[in-house]
Amino acid sequence: MNCPKCNGIFETKLIGDIQVDSCTQCAGLWFEAGELSQARADLDRDVRWLDVDLFKDAELVTITKNETRLCPVNRTPLASVHYGPTQVVVDVCPDCRGIFMESGEFEKILSELSNYVATLPEGELEHAAIKQAKEWIKGDKSRSAEWKDLKTVLRLLQYRVLIEHPKVRETLLSLQSGLPTQYW
Repeated sequence: MNCPKCNGIFETKLIGDIQVDSCTQCAGLWFEAGELSQARADLDRDVRWLDVDLFKDAELVTITKNETRLCPVNRTPLASVHYGPTQVVVDVCPDCRGIFMESGEFEKILSELSNYVATLPEGELEHAAIKQAKEWIKGDKSRSAEWKDLKTVLRLLQYRVLIEHPKVRETLLSLQSGLPTQYW
């Protein structure tokens, strides 16, 4: 396979537990269907629960055909799409659902998603926790993956409550200090 940006040759690179294709010339990355979300989850557990589906909600994103960049798998013109709540534009294949990112874009996505999650207000995290609980019961992913997502959102909600409500934090700390260490 050749790089859609510079026509360079791809070599295998490990990101988390996922093997992706990396261009030897421009360092662009090619993620096959499903690999991007798995690599993202492997590297940042706080953003693993964010479901970014570039193909499911096509009406919510601006898609422009990129006639100069072709899918390295099937030579279909790639479409340019904003990646979720980030400012990063990635190239996607509407047929094989592969995703191409230029050098540094994967890291930028992780950074922007991390910042996004860190600034979510308590109410949005509450809604996310409810959504994750429903997905745990009837989600598309395995029950263990959905459970990890739910635990992550609940942990983030706990942190947000403790940050936004210092009196609650003080009360919990005072209660904790009166308990034997076996209870905390």
